[in-house]
Amino acid sequence: MDSTERINSKAIISLVLGAITIVLPIIGIVTGIIGIIYYNKAKHEMIDSGESGEGVSIGGLILNIVGLVFQLLMIIGIIFIVLAIFVDVMAY
Repeated sequence: MDSTERINSKAIISLVLGAITIVLPIIGIVTGIIGIIYYNKAKHEMIDSGESGEGVSIGGLILNIVGLVFQLLMIIGIIFIVLAIFVDVMAY
């Protein structure tokens, strides 16, 4: 095996977008979706070209999914807080 094996660039982009998805609120939803798209492109490119980076792309997919779930839970929590405040205000 060659010691300078290339890692697919789209796999690295997917990993970076996954990290951004976890860190940035609201914008993370968009980056998570884009990161999953890049994971799929990287997976197909690695099969076709023989590049490495399977672990990097899977790590990106996991980060993107976890980040999207976190973002959605955060939005649901904000909606419940706003509704609780609204119902409390309407009670008086």
